[in-house]
Amino acid sequence: LGYGVFGDHDWVGRMTSVFFSLAALVFLYLLVRKHIDERTALWSSFFFAVMPLVAFYGRAIMPESMMLASTAGGIYFFSEWLTRRNFAFLALSFVLVANACLLKPTSFYVGLPLLYLALESEGAAALKRPAIWAYAVLVVVVVFAWYYHAHNILLETGQTIGLYDKFANWGLLLKAKFWNRIIVQSLMERHFAWTGFPVFIIGLFLKREKKGERLFDFWLAAVVIYILIAGRGNFAHDYYQLVFMLPGVVFVGKVFSRHFEAGRILKEKKSALLALALAGVVVFSFIRLHRWREKPDESVTYNISRVVREKTSEKDLIVTVTDGDPSVLYFSHRKGWVLPTYL
Repeated sequence: LGYGVFGDHDWVGRMTSVFFSLAALVFLYLLVRKHIDERTALWSSFFFAVMPLVAFYGRAIMPESMMLASTAGGIYFFSEWLTRRNFAFLALSFVLVANACLLKPTSFYVGLPLLYLALESEGAAALKRPAIWAYAVLVVVVVFAWYYHAHNILLETGQTIGLYDKFANWGLLLKAKFWNRIIVQSLMERHFAWTGFPVFIIGLFLKREKKGERLFDFWLAAVVIYILIAGRGNFAHDYYQLVFMLPGVVFVGKVFSRHFEAGRILKEKKSALLALALAGVVVFSFIRLHRWREKPDESVTYNISRVVREKTSEKDLIVTVTDGDPSVLYFSHRKGWVLPTYL
């Protein structure tokens, strides 16, 4: 829609991602404020904003930002519906959760935190409510209908993004390299910027002072289950763990909310250590983002695309042998075909 209004420009895609990244931050803040407190909400939102991969993919032309915003927004409006009994909130939650699952079918994990909210609010009686069953069934029907349509496109054209290669097998989950990739290389280094990870671990063991805190326990548990089920995709791509950060930063925020006092850094060991962790997150995030910045002049793909633009006309059809990567077609502004290298 943005391209139709403003033209085919990269900034349209980037600003779309930025908008939804900010929306995800707002929904996270509202959820934490409602179920814990405002101080924790502010700290959680701050860490969500500055963690390196959240910031990096929050302006990339990818569906992750919209998926994160839809997930957090869907949970928030479902919680509001349970509190206020206004059907509009349930309808908004349905639209957002269905959208998250349409963007990424693995987003069905969101069912666990939604189920917790329903049971926490109404007990077992929630399982007898027609509105909740209709909500769940409609999400499944909408998503199934879309992927059935996508499957027919595959049969007719052979084009697909491929879901079959995203799921794990027990052999992969039992290998040390899987856990090293997920926990050390991805979560510790790229997501939590090293010093944020031990704070997250501490947050897991903090006493739950309010009943609402359990929402983030179930949310985090659902994400861990998703990582195990979609293990192959998580092993290959670090952005698959972005969903971990929505509940994950809440545990970091709880530690800072309860134990950090800026005015007592020189007097209290807890505040001093947390100040070091905070500085580490900011510094490591800045270094990581600086290292990841785009360098078009050093990109082989971009330079090949520039040559293609110079040597061909806009109406020429191009064949690229890039193992499924369409980047050359995109950067050269040409249409054509992408062939695998084994041909």
